[in-house]
Amino acid sequence: MPGLPGVFRGLLHVRSEFVPLLNLASVLRQPETSDGEIMLVLDDVDGPWAVFVDEVSGLRALDISDAPESDAAGIASVVTGWATVDDEVVQVLDQSAIRQFAERELASTGRSSGLQANAPTRERMGAL
Repeated sequence: MPGLPGVFRGLLHVRSEFVPLLNLASVLRQPETSDGEIMLVLDDVDGPWAVFVDEVSGLRALDISDAPESDAAGIASVVTGWATVDDEVVQVLDQSAIRQFAERELASTGRSSGLQANAPTRERMGAL
């Protein structure tokens, strides 16, 4: 979206509510790939938000080990831990931390471009 940080892909209208679509690759500092064809809408205490994903393999309980204190990729703040799924080690992401990252990016852009930096976060994210 013009004038907004790369973490924002757009705005959706889902069930009569505007939902920000986040660029997960930007949050995770991963190279851009073609958008997945599955949109995952997550409900958070501050409201819903969405990301594109390549695949959803299901919901299951995981034994999660703690995330390391630092991460070479710089994404430790959104990684809540590690788990093994089908003999593969995967990072478990903290959805609240991802949303907070996006809010910080928006606030930073607001300060530098004159966006409504003083508006409540929910209103700013909903105004995307």
